[in-house]
Amino acid sequence: MLKKITENATLLIATILGLIFLYIKFLLSENLLVPETDEVVSINIFTDYRTIFLRYIPNNHFFTSLLGMITNYIFGVNIVILRSLSFVFLLLSIIHIHKNLQNKNIIILILLAYSFDDLSMDYSFLFRGYFFSSFLLVIIFFNLMDLDREIKKIRIILILSSLLIFHSLSNIYIVLPIIFVIGFKLLKNNKLVDLKYFLIPSLLLFSISICLTGIYLNKNIVDINNVNYLLNVKNIYKILYDGFNSIFFPNTGPKTLTGNFNEVFNISYYFLLLFLLVFIKLIYQVIKKNRSIEYVILLFFVCVILINKIPPERLIVSYALFFILYIVYDLKFTSTKKMKIVLFFSFIIVILNFSMHSFFTSSKIHLVKNDILKKIKVSNCELKLSSFKEFEYHYFYYKYLIECKKKPDVFIFYEFYKTRIE
Repeated sequence: MLKKITENATLLIATILGLIFLYIKFLLSENLLVPETDEVVSINIFTDYRTIFLRYIPNNHFFTSLLGMITNYIFGVNIVILRSLSFVFLLLSIIHIHKNLQNKNIIILILLAYSFDDLSMDYSFLFRGYFFSSFLLVIIFFNLMDLDREIKKIRIILILSSLLIFHSLSNIYIVLPIIFVIGFKLLKNNKLVDLKYFLIPSLLLFSISICLTGIYLNKNIVDINNVNYLLNVKNIYKILYDGFNSIFFPNTGPKTLTGNFNEVFNISYYFLLLFLLVFIKLIYQVIKKNRSIEYVILLFFVCVILINKIPPERLIVSYALFFILYIVYDLKFTSTKKMKIVLFFSFIIVILNFSMHSFFTSSKIHLVKNDILKKIKVSNCELKLSSFKEFEYHYFYYKYLIECKKKPDVFIFYEFYKTRIE
């Protein structure tokens, strides 16, 4: 027993050390302090407590913005700390996987699969919300695996699903299948009322977001001090309608599957192989013994088709650990010398992949361009800029926050932004 505990602890320590090695490599990266364009917008606008519920663009990942707001308040705006938040959730995901796997050897295989995906490694160190989503999905995965023998797991899955979809609406691809499968199970057990654990927090959070987003979109005409204005049904309808449309039907978004199916194959070979392996195992499991997780994954593919959008690769990063877990979960390994050798060499490959990875050099990572970096080196703590380019104002304000040790203030930013040359 003591030997088994020691082996399990060794595997976890080796895994954590491997990830810490990747973190040190990140700290030594040439692009460590060069922000990505979405990061700049998120820091400027959505780490202000007055804007974390706003969803007029899909850029706001709620819980990431909330954590960013807290860290900015404590440490000031620090890109390294903000980027490290995603890595913390990667670590928490790996620790949770190790804790819940019966066969601890699988953890090395999961790390091996992760080490072959450059995009996942990059997003592990960006101030974006994909690894927070991934962490919640890891927790949901293990609860789904226990669901067929422990019906009480339903409540935690429903609560986490509500947080997941509010954090980022792009998680709808997996949340809808989960809710459908659980709803069917609750219906069979005459416990449909338990859907309240998803519906109540989701409706509450989205209601706040719809109202505030609608008010923001109509900020030029809304008069919150005018009681008659607020009691006017037409005004209320316009606020709610605009807020709802902006959140659930944004103008920006991925291309449709219809007429663009060939572009699916432009997704990286890594993700195409991942989905192929998931589909192969899904067919095998449905023939052998179908569980709740099989229905969820089957409906995931159906949902992608029905939503008729090609999920961008950065979104797939959120689902990667969930699907890798599904592929390897049922593997059986015996603790033989051959297996130990396989695991040892797998770990060596992980370290080699980590060593060879160049952070933020992929064409799919949009760092702030060199011409902007050269043009805007300092702000001199004065918000004055003459340019017609929108993003230059975003980056200038970001530099202002860093250089002058200021906290993000959305009102100051927009006053500055309105000086832009049209």
